[in-house]
Amino acid sequence: MPYCGKCGKMLGDGETCSCSQTPPAAAAEPSAFPNIPRSSSFDPTVDPYVDYKYENDPYKVSSDKTSHAALFTVLFIVVCAFTLIIAFIFIQWYYIRKSSADNVRLDMIAVKAADITESADNVLGELNRMELPLQGLYFISSDENSNAAVPFDVGEFYSRMDIHTQEDVTCQYFIIVLNGKVKYTATAREWTKGKVDTLPDKHGVPVYFTTDDMYNKLNSSTCLDDVYWDAYDKIFRYD
Repeated sequence: MPYCGKCGKMLGDGETCSCSQTPPAAAAEPSAFPNIPRSSSFDPTVDPYVDYKYENDPYKVSSDKTSHAALFTVLFIVVCAFTLIIAFIFIQWYYIRKSSADNVRLDMIAVKAADITESADNVLGELNRMELPLQGLYFISSDENSNAAVPFDVGEFYSRMDIHTQEDVTCQYFIIVLNGKVKYTATAREWTKGKVDTLPDKHGVPVYFTTDDMYNKLNSSTCLDDVYWDAYDKIFRYD
């Protein structure tokens, strides 16, 4: 029985040993990686797979969009800052203007202390010519309930004061009269608030009423009601 001269395998009659046949080409196994472009020179510091994977990433934000978003943010901040500055300037202007108006208003009230004194003296002169009793020390006030020890019909005084005073006089006041002449006047916008003005005063500063010509200056927080009761106590409750 013949044998294969290459591998020594026992062969049958006319049989050809398989070791002398060309084996069929094996099918290529599919690659687990995509076709990555390769270069003739290998650089271990470069990962071509990563570069290939994210080259066309649909979720990647372009640099143009990023720059537009940054520009919009900067513009928004600038607009907000500009708006705040304008608002601050407007508020400052408003309060400065309001303060100026209040100062003018207070100056008007300060002038009215002299006006009230002059008008009251004119009215008392008219009442004296009418031979009304004017002797004594007494209070006449813009609030009729605050009058004290008035020796005549005060209604006649009020009606004549309306004629002598300006129509826009809206301040509150009280006067202290001694024997038909105004000795002290105090005025303010309201009884419990607003700047108080007096006549007499001390170098332009309002003062409390006194019976000995030793005038004490008012505090900035003193209201007309405080001045009234201080004077009332000195005249009617003096020990």
